[in-house]
Amino acid sequence: MTTNANPTLGKVEDLFKDLVWDNLVQVALTAFFAYATFLNIPVIRQAVTKIVTLFTDLLFKYMKLYVDLGAITLANDAHESAFVKEVLVLRKIAKSKGMLSKEYLEEKERAKDALAAFVKFNG
Repeated sequence: MTTNANPTLGKVEDLFKDLVWDNLVQVALTAFFAYATFLNIPVIRQAVTKIVTLFTDLLFKYMKLYVDLGAITLANDAHESAFVKEVLVLRKIAKSKGMLSKEYLEEKERAKDALAAFVKFNG
């Protein structure tokens, strides 16, 4: 993804890829070529390494997308909770002080802000 729900999460994902993911792939390839010595010919080794690297990069891209969507879902749940809380407070003020009171109008603006942060998808 070009943008993340959380910029820190994107940095952590990139750091994980650089420090862990790529190294695990290289270790797995080294072990594979040690076991399958008949494939340890330089041309075949380069081709297999390139194919495996492309596949694992694609796999990591989709895993990163899955994690990013999970982060968006978690953030959306928090925004939904804040919106529901604001609406309940808004109803309470409307019943006790009326819909024309200053407190109601202020709370209505806070509820609008909470609604702006909350995004609801079908499902």
